[in-house]
Amino acid sequence: MVYSVFSGRKAISTTELSTQLKKQREVKKKWKRHRSPKNYQEYHEDDEVVQETEQMVVAAKQAWWLTEIGKLDKASQADKWKIINKLTNYNSSIGVQPI
Repeated sequence: MVYSVFSGRKAISTTELSTQLKKQREVKKKWKRHRSPKNYQEYHEDDEVVQETEQMVVAAKQAWWLTEIGKLDKASQADKWKIINKLTNYNSSIGVQPI
């Protein structure tokens, strides 16, 4: 299933994001295996791949945040707290507590 994420100027699908991350991993792997000046330039100096990936991840995170905020209107009171805890990265330890 492909979800589209709105980044402000264009929609980013999760498949596009995963292919971009794969491309970044391949460039890094190529540089680590053979440290030539060309591979160094492709990975470090251009930073085109890394910056593009960062922008895509930030846009996806922002779009996810907005969709979760949009769910608050329709959610029940208990579900609202679950959504808020998810958005604020609140970790409750409900497990076994020490005495």
